[in-house]
Amino acid sequence: MKIAALVAMLALASPSVALADDTSQTISTYAQEETRDGSRYGCVIGFTHLVADYAYKKGSPVLLNGSMHVVNYPDRLPALAIKLVVEDVGKNDDGSVKLMPATPWNVSLVGTDGDTNAGSQLGRTPGETQGSLLVSYTLDDRGFSVLDRIVDKNQLSFVFNRRQGGSDVRVDIDLTVDKSGNHGTSTLGGYAACMSKLLDDMKRNPLVQGK
Repeated sequence: MKIAALVAMLALASPSVALADDTSQTISTYAQEETRDGSRYGCVIGFTHLVADYAYKKGSPVLLNGSMHVVNYPDRLPALAIKLVVEDVGKNDDGSVKLMPATPWNVSLVGTDGDTNAGSQLGRTPGETQGSLLVSYTLDDRGFSVLDRIVDKNQLSFVFNRRQGGSDVRVDIDLTVDKSGNHGTSTLGGYAACMSKLLDDMKRNPLVQGK
């Protein structure tokens, strides 16, 4: 289903509308290499997702757009990062869809055991896009657990909250949903191919070799 149509359907429903599985629905995902001056430095998974926010919005739908990045620069240690854009779904007076940016306070990625990498956070800052937050993390054992979950569960999972010390909203992105919104293997296949090459690049990173 197209994003606009799905958002419109939710906005026209009751404020406590339930999503497909009563909590969330992945609309689309993609994976690709990131390059700079023609040289590979990272792999990215992008997503669009709807989640019912019971922690702050009484189950009302929230539209999430974002991307998770695995990066390897030759002059830095490998790292993880996520950009998350949060928009509350509502209605204008004329009944049309209204998306209200709502920058989250914090975001942490979830590993294979269900634990987060919150303790590995390097920093966070609001992004240029309204409603966005950029968070970076060291690529330590917790980080590799996040990457393992993608392979083991076909999911990119994270939690976000809206205020300091606030409850977390859990999100599980279904990576079997491709860029067109159909079920397929393009995202997982693209991620695997990119990461295979990036992990080889990491082995040649002089900072990694020196650890």
